[in-house]
Amino acid sequence: MIPIADLVAKLPLAKKIELLSGLDFWHTIAIPEIGLQSMRMSDGPSGVRGESFDETKPSISFPSASSLSASWDTELAYSYGQAAGSEAVDKEVQVLLGPTINLHRSPLGGRHFEAYSEDPILTGELASAFVKGVQGTGVAACPKHYVANDSETDRFNVDVRVDEQTLHELYMRPFEIIVKNAKPWVVMSSYNSVNGFSMSQSPLLDKPLREDWGFEGVVVSDWTAVRTVESANFGQDLAMPGPKTPWNAGLAHAVQSGQVAEDRIDEKVERILQLARRVGALDKGVAHIIIPKNERKELARTSAEAGMVLLRNENVLPIALGSKIAVLGDNANRARTQGGGSAQVITEEQQTPLEAIRAQFGVENVSYSLGAEMLTDCAVFRGNKIRNPHTLLPGARVEFKDEAGAVIDYQDRSMTFFIWNDELDFWPSAIVAEFELDLRDVETEDFFLGAGTVNPFSIEVDGEVLFSRTSHIEMHDLAAAILQPDVAGAPFRVNGRSSVRVKVTLTEPGISLVPGAVSLMIGEIARKDDQDKLIDAAVEKALEADLAIVVVGTTSNVESEGFDRSSISLPGSQDALVRAVARANPRTIVVVNSGAPVDMPWRNEVAGILIAWFGGQEMGQAMSNVLSGLSEPAGRLPTSWVMQDEGK
Repeated sequence: MIPIADLVAKLPLAKKIELLSGLDFWHTIAIPEIGLQSMRMSDGPSGVRGESFDETKPSISFPSASSLSASWDTELAYSYGQAAGSEAVDKEVQVLLGPTINLHRSPLGGRHFEAYSEDPILTGELASAFVKGVQGTGVAACPKHYVANDSETDRFNVDVRVDEQTLHELYMRPFEIIVKNAKPWVVMSSYNSVNGFSMSQSPLLDKPLREDWGFEGVVVSDWTAVRTVESANFGQDLAMPGPKTPWNAGLAHAVQSGQVAEDRIDEKVERILQLARRVGALDKGVAHIIIPKNERKELARTSAEAGMVLLRNENVLPIALGSKIAVLGDNANRARTQGGGSAQVITEEQQTPLEAIRAQFGVENVSYSLGAEMLTDCAVFRGNKIRNPHTLLPGARVEFKDEAGAVIDYQDRSMTFFIWNDELDFWPSAIVAEFELDLRDVETEDFFLGAGTVNPFSIEVDGEVLFSRTSHIEMHDLAAAILQPDVAGAPFRVNGRSSVRVKVTLTEPGISLVPGAVSLMIGEIARKDDQDKLIDAAVEKALEADLAIVVVGTTSNVESEGFDRSSISLPGSQDALVRAVARANPRTIVVVNSGAPVDMPWRNEVAGILIAWFGGQEMGQAMSNVLSGLSEPAGRLPTSWVMQDEGK
């Protein structure tokens, strides 16, 4: 095995500089002449997305970090890491971008679900176990975001001014614990500045990270966080994504002019090559030790159960078999199993809480009512809800067209959430998605149809234009532009139709922040029905039942990457729904489906409160098991839940 230093010595300056920037959105460059292969990175705090973000390569969605943290169980966190590493191996990922170990410094933090706790010790110990589990499979873990990236507001530009004691005892403590105990192979630097220094060019990357704690791995930037050539003088090693970064644009001149020492470049290259050797991208590879797929799915369920927190039980749980149950709330039938942004993955079809409760207690014993509509984005279609008009199989046909309208290529897809990064080897002038939409289970005359994208688009229903938008939507947050773009649409009248033909045409495709990236989702959008009528209908169901289960929660417009919350109150009329149902049926259980604290002004008016967090793809079954007593809600709060009326 050739020593790393000898490999570095073989490389000319231009090739070394090229290695310090990404090949594309997810990969590092390969250098075949020294045996170096490209390394693939993937988002992965709660599931491993891999290179493609679509249903053709689904991922297991594990419970969010706040749920895992509620278990207070390092052995479980290690197994969770093993499962995540195994998913990475399946998707040929060498670097898993997680865990997220920033702190819950305010209950308004929009990305709390992705982080562990308000406590640096709990965070550090659990995340250390996660890192050991991941790296035990031969995949690199990447704790992030170093450091003080604990809010989303102005996260690209904010300068966090903090005294030394607070910086080291709180913000840095989880990183110190992980570096010393788990020895991660990668750490990600954050967007923000700390005490005047952008974290991609901060002295903190050298001291204490390397000099005091002994970190020997690669520091990768958050995506687009490297902004200057001068940052190469600091402990930053790899600028992502590529191929265009400030480094490959100006670093050669900076070295030649003496602004950046070539020794600094060599150190970075050595660390990247050492990472490649560890993950099998240099020399002969590594032996991966993974756990089977079925065990990973089982872990997704058991870890969701372990994190659920029972806050109140006035002789109402567990629920006896044979009970007549009213299940209420939008989140019961459209639960949020994961947070939005870079933690988001596409899963196989999964059971909703309502479906799981009906399977557990019998369809004949369980009624349902919406109670309060919470849909704020676009509920995409999948499975048998749509039919491909060309193949007559479940799904949709997506065609790529040139300027003359001729079809360049097409894809047959099984759901209506489409993301392409740079995998298309052509650039279309238009993208057209077509499918037949099944309306047989629609109970209202109006159906609200829309699309989410930053690009101009039009929607046709049975050949008639339903809605069109001719302008681009400017979004300055990359994750939001791809995963939570602006949603627009309109209603149409069902008029007795059992199905309609839908055609969505996207023009001028592309996201300005990342050339070659396209994002389009098509689905049902909010109806904006009369909330009082919805609550009245839910109350009727509660009056007829032995007990009521109200599933409440947050939405992707409230709790997600890219922005903080403005309030900890539940959105919409959910509080009014809970109070009305509790008055109608004193045996009311509230299940909270959120990744972070929410206000519960009705907490003393209900018989039971269960915190289910964002419980991953098996959350429905886990919730049903806990409600029936088959599993223990073993969780304890890892973060303070402050109520807005406390202290008044």
